[in-house]
Amino acid sequence: MFYSRNLNRQSSLGKSIALKCVFFTILCLSWITANAQEPKTVLAFGDSLFTAQGLDDGESFPEQLEKKLNEIGPPSRVIPAGFDGYTTEDAVEIIEELLDDNPDIDLVIFIFGGNDYFQNVPTDVTRQNMDKMLEIITDRNIPTLMAGLIIPYNGYLGFSDRLNDVYSDLAEKYDVNLDPFFLEGVAGVGALNQPDGLHPNEFGNMIIAGRVSTIVAEMLQSADQYERVQSLLANMDNTLSRVSASNNEPEPPITTPRAAAEPDAEKNILIFGDSLVAGLGLDPSDAFPAQLDAKLKEMNPNINVLNAGVSGDTSSGGMARLEWVLGSYPDLDLVVILFGGNDALRGIHPDLTRRNINKMVELLKSRNIPTLVAGMVAPPNLGAVYGDNFNSIFPEAAKKHGAYLYPFFLDGVAGVLELNQQDRIHPNKDGVAYIVDRISPQIYDIVNSAE
Repeated sequence: MFYSRNLNRQSSLGKSIALKCVFFTILCLSWITANAQEPKTVLAFGDSLFTAQGLDDGESFPEQLEKKLNEIGPPSRVIPAGFDGYTTEDAVEIIEELLDDNPDIDLVIFIFGGNDYFQNVPTDVTRQNMDKMLEIITDRNIPTLMAGLIIPYNGYLGFSDRLNDVYSDLAEKYDVNLDPFFLEGVAGVGALNQPDGLHPNEFGNMIIAGRVSTIVAEMLQSADQYERVQSLLANMDNTLSRVSASNNEPEPPITTPRAAAEPDAEKNILIFGDSLVAGLGLDPSDAFPAQLDAKLKEMNPNINVLNAGVSGDTSSGGMARLEWVLGSYPDLDLVVILFGGNDALRGIHPDLTRRNINKMVELLKSRNIPTLVAGMVAPPNLGAVYGDNFNSIFPEAAKKHGAYLYPFFLDGVAGVLELNQQDRIHPNKDGVAYIVDRISPQIYDIVNSAE
């Protein structure tokens, strides 16, 4: 009799589990079918940098952004909402009406502050207006990309950096994405600007749209995934409640024994960074990840080192693509973060670099992925104030989030001519080998001590 009842309970349990799987599969397939080609709408709200002033059809930033998004992502349309000469005071007066007129937008990208600077609007007033705009947008739960005009720390074309803290502080306060210097790579380049030297021409907007489109596409994808999960969870709650109510007897708890760690299990290490990771100027087999992979395989053939480097990437670029990269590499035993070199070379404010490094380490920590922060040192020509601020970023981030630290990635190589390429910035093959010899014991210990 007991045996028969037990079989009945197992049968009931099996039917319940099967029903859950079926319902979950149906929900997933339904969502994918309904949303596979759903167009996305982006509102481009800004001053003359978002208008067609001095440009022909198809040459403005919103138009070029729409074209680029449709090349790399889901079907998208960009609503141009640029206003010549607008200050933040003008913008804050119309933003609620603009959002009311466009209730179904998936993302807002906006840029203001340039006219405040040229019209000598007090910094506190600019901050107050920007704060109000972000409060209005985020209260509506609209994903936001703030395009900043953060002037490099050592000055840029004679402009002041007095608005730098406005962008970085408010981006952190409202936890919105920030493209620090919207005109990066374009400002000051005559061939990429209109005759006034301030507004990008067709080719300048093309360059900016190419960079910004990757950030926007990733933000839209992340928002999509979040909505999908919330929708599925809500439906699953209702479905599981009905399934549980249909069973006469309570389901016994199901426990799955944790598999013991295998001594020969594969270990996957992701090296995430800029050109020092990508291997600029080197054969792929001579790049840092490849040489590290070969070195670690001498000690354990089951260790794999993966290259996620992008030449020219700043810490902002790294932060923008980290979630997408992690989605491509789901089973990681260690991530090595190597950013900051381009930030220093471009004179980007250390507080922005600090924020990005901390956010990357924090994200990895939230996913229980062991992290090694590879530190950088600012060039001495930027001065002691910049250097002290910049150099403290990496040890402080590691300590704050409980990550591992390799204090200076280029230690023993920087400044040594025979270990560097002709640019005297990037290590040559021998320089990379020297770094690998020094850092590999620490990385090996980390991946073999991880639970």
